[in-house]
Amino acid sequence: GLLTVSKLWMLLLSFGFLNENEDPAYLLWALMFMKMYGTESDMSTRAGVNPNTFRDWSWSLINSISDLEAEVIIFEHRKKIDKGNDCLMSVDSTDCRIPQHGRTFASHKFKGKSGLRYEVGIGILSGDIVWVHGPFPCGAWPDINIFRDSLLSYLEEAERTEADDGYIGESPAHVKCPKNFSNPPENLAMQSRVRSRQETVNKRLKQWKCLSEMYRHDLLRHGDVFRAVAVITQLEIENGHPLFEVEYDDKS
Repeated sequence: GLLTVSKLWMLLLSFGFLNENEDPAYLLWALMFMKMYGTESDMSTRAGVNPNTFRDWSWSLINSISDLEAEVIIFEHRKKIDKGNDCLMSVDSTDCRIPQHGRTFASHKFKGKSGLRYEVGIGILSGDIVWVHGPFPCGAWPDINIFRDSLLSYLEEAERTEADDGYIGESPAHVKCPKNFSNPPENLAMQSRVRSRQETVNKRLKQWKCLSEMYRHDLLRHGDVFRAVAVITQLEIENGHPLFEVEYDDKS
């Protein structure tokens, strides 16, 4: 929305990623690039510039938006509205299609075709995106290994996360999941709603065709594209498009 774009522009200025003399159209080009993910010829024609100019400014702005991650996606915001629960966030992965790169990148979500995997964390009570980690080659990195790679070490003592059964290897010490033997049956509906909201975030991310369609550019830049979309999605959450609320009270 317009409010999100305005907020994004102000953040880029305030943190020195742009100066006031630069044309706001550059930001719109980058947004068009990520949202439509058409050919450079088509998109540059729509922008009224040559492909090289469109490409250079689009990528420059994508990189700058990605660099806002530390200012917008804030891990401590999982503690917003903290009620003493041991689970402050939910976590899950999402896969993005890339050209074929062999078994190391094979994603079960794409029937064995190649993909890059990202871990995304949502504050349970805040409804904020509070964590992004990746990319990882899908075939070599199951969800639980990505969790162990970084997020696990950031959790505080006795803190756990809500997740699906792909994380059961860290349950119950660090994760609560449906098949956790210590999981009270009366909590299942509440936990299911939390995981459902996680899927809502994944769907919002995939509304951007640069993430939902086959990625055609340098794989080393995919992380910047994903983080740029995550930043924008979090700004949308903050500016008029929050996730649905969940009731969560689980101190067992």
